[in-house]
Amino acid sequence: MGMSASQARLLSITSRLTNNEFRAQTITNSKLRLATESEEASQKYMDALDSKKLVFLGYDDTGASTKVDLTPAVLYGYASMKNQYSLINAAGKILVSPQDAANFENTDTLEGFLRCYNLVEESAQEKADFEEKKAKQLAENEDYEAMYSAYETAHTAWKDEKTSWQIKYDAFAADWKIYQQELQAWEASNRGNLADRFSSYMGTADAPKQYCYVRALTGEMECYQHLLRAIIDYDTYNSSSSTYQTTTGQSVSVSGSMGAIGGQNLATRSMLKEVSDALNDVPAKLCDGDDDLSTPEKDNLLKAKADKGETITEADRLASDYKYNASTGEYDVKTLKEKAIDLYYLINKSLYTGMDTKALLINFTEGDLANISDRPKYEGSPDPGPFTKTEPKFTIELPDDLKEPEYSLIINDKEKGQWYTNLWYKMNGGSTAEVVQNVDNGSQGKVEFKIAGFTEITKNPAKANYDIIDPNLFTSSTWLQFALEHGVITLEKAMYNNPADNETRATNMTREGFVWTAMPYSNATDFIEVEDEVKIAKAEVIYKKEVTEIEYQDNKFDQDLKKLDTEHNALQTEYESIREAINKNTERSFKAFS
Repeated sequence: MGMSASQARLLSITSRLTNNEFRAQTITNSKLRLATESEEASQKYMDALDSKKLVFLGYDDTGASTKVDLTPAVLYGYASMKNQYSLINAAGKILVSPQDAANFENTDTLEGFLRCYNLVEESAQEKADFEEKKAKQLAENEDYEAMYSAYETAHTAWKDEKTSWQIKYDAFAADWKIYQQELQAWEASNRGNLADRFSSYMGTADAPKQYCYVRALTGEMECYQHLLRAIIDYDTYNSSSSTYQTTTGQSVSVSGSMGAIGGQNLATRSMLKEVSDALNDVPAKLCDGDDDLSTPEKDNLLKAKADKGETITEADRLASDYKYNASTGEYDVKTLKEKAIDLYYLINKSLYTGMDTKALLINFTEGDLANISDRPKYEGSPDPGPFTKTEPKFTIELPDDLKEPEYSLIINDKEKGQWYTNLWYKMNGGSTAEVVQNVDNGSQGKVEFKIAGFTEITKNPAKANYDIIDPNLFTSSTWLQFALEHGVITLEKAMYNNPADNETRATNMTREGFVWTAMPYSNATDFIEVEDEVKIAKAEVIYKKEVTEIEYQDNKFDQDLKKLDTEHNALQTEYESIREAINKNTERSFKAFS
């Protein structure tokens, strides 16, 4: 037994030794891989140290140099003393910002385009010269001075009045536009006039249709009530009675069933509900204010009786389109719902003795209910009408030199004006641009600038040659650098040309101006390649993180190897001891049997 146990233990130790050797080999291989990863991390970091980016070299107001990442936005942003470049795509078109494109598309002339950048104004020098001349001549002639002063006062008042009218007209025009949109939407819905549809279902006095309406016209008061009940509040028509108050202060319980008013005709019932809903609208719809349809004029019979000193009965008040307002002493027009409740009370309490109930019904259904139309009504600002006041003129004709002239238009910033002039010509399909020159106005005042005839220089849409740059790329330095380095886009520079100064210059421009000239981006002196500090810093962080992780793994592997080595030595010692014991036992056994 002892021999067998020793041998089993020896086999177990041998297996563990073999396993430890395999694990040690695996860890050693892993350490070799870590060495490779450490090498790769170092190489990536070294590569990142060589990262370069393009920046644009500019100067601030103090003359100090500035460096900013080169993007299309930086390239196209105007600044004083800055070289002007354009980016050209593979189709030979200049890439421009969405704003520059919109300014070009929404104007027809160079002047209009420059106005988008607030570069055009009337000549301040010409204004000053005229005012000086006018003041001098007026000072020499008191009649002119008084006359001109009176004119200016009248003209200022006229301008103020016209401005006030314009504000009112603009408000009206805006509200009228909204009303027209609402009206078009209503007409497109094909709903038609609600009052007309009510008449088409109920009929008219001349051609009644629905049963209850027919019977009401012939004097059956129960049918009259059914009709009014449906109109007052259709949603509770078949429920228990509801209580309302008349304009005379009486309470009335309104009840009834659908009866013959449309019966099971869903279209009629739907129409009656629309009428009822219209009567309950807020703000409420009003009666037409006509108590007597026999005359073309609107009648208030209550006021007519009061003016004659005649007695006004409760029935008169209930049947009228008007209600007395005790707080103002005036008669107000009833709402359609108030009139329906008053008529219901009038019929329900049989107060109509001596009245023409048929006329009352027709007055309400064919007169008042015309106001339930859901056709939009214009309720906006009132139309001020056309401005008809004539602009004040001099009663005595002034000499020509006292009449205010039309001032020349000038460009108020020479450098910025030249920048956008160059851009306009390039977008308009040209490769040259007119030069912005000093205005020679013979005075010693403010220096002004213009282009000869620039107000008449028109756009040629057929030759327009530009594409809009993607807004996401407009501020991207990475894209611009890649596109320039790989030839996706090329560069052109606006260069001044004067044949008189440089007759050997190879250009198709025969006069002073600017020429868009292609050039390699590497030749642009204000494009500078610098270390990409952001990339380098990012690479350094990644490198340190990777090295830390590698070192941690390497230390862990060393610890694991140390543990395996310790265990291996212990197992090896035990192995040798057991094997020696086995050998001794074997020798003793042989001696015993020899």
